Amino acid sequence: MVEVLSIHIPKTAGTAFWEILTQVYRSDQIYRDLDGQACEPNDPQLLKIKLLHSHYPLSKYLPYFPDAKKIVWLRHPIFRVISDYFFSQSFNDRNNPLHVQVVDQNLSLLEYAQLTEARNVMTAFTAELPLTEFYFVGIQEFFTEDLLELKRCLGWPKFHPVIENTNPNPNYFQQLRQIVLNPDLMAKIADLNAQDMVLYETALAMRAERLQQSLLLQVTLAEWDRLRQIVPDLSTPLARSTFSSRSSVR
Repeated sequence: MVEVLSIHIPKTAGTAFWEILTQVYRSDQIYRDLDGQACEPNDPQLLKIKLLHSHYPLSKYLPYFPDAKKIVWLRHPIFRVISDYFFSQSFNDRNNPLHVQVVDQNLSLLEYAQLTEARNVMTAFTAELPLTEFYFVGIQEFFTEDLLELKRCLGWPKFHPVIENTNPNPNYFQQLRQIVLNPDLMAKIADLNAQDMVLYETALAMRAERLQQSLLLQVTLAEWDRLRQIVPDLSTPLARSTFSSRSSVR
């Protein structure tokens, strides 16, 4: 029976998290429900699975495994949308309608962000369930630190460090800098994802309370992580001494 239900929201370190799961659990104890090879919630093989890593919204499995420990990773909505847009250009999954639209219609970032299916994706994947109902809510910007905390909570054995997972688009960093320097575009993407903005802020507040830190510190550290994404070669004494353990999963 599924004991842990992991929800993989696109571009929130879900792939990197799966790599860790394959080290923690035996292959016959975990199942990855991916686009193109989905399984039905009542599939008999799930009776033998301890952890289900789903690339589908929580609503697909919640009725079948209501008592499973729910885990989800979130990311700042603006940067999640940006990363997903550039990923769709590079990966071009013909089984993904959003990818098809981006490539075939040569959509701009704003045009992509305006698509109904591309808006408030994190809220949709969490089925609008209060985050307090989740066993663990990780923040992508704090992936390394939150992963170690989850390891402690679930009593996981030692695993190898996460391999950096950068966006495959070769112009990602250059175009990301240009986008960030366009406050009007950034504001429009935020407005289009107002529900996700609230969700992310709630997750940061929960993390601050969990660690008994100020929300301002959480926001500042998350912003620093995003600065490192925009300027990946950033190297200062402050970065080396204070933030050297932070990952760069995109």
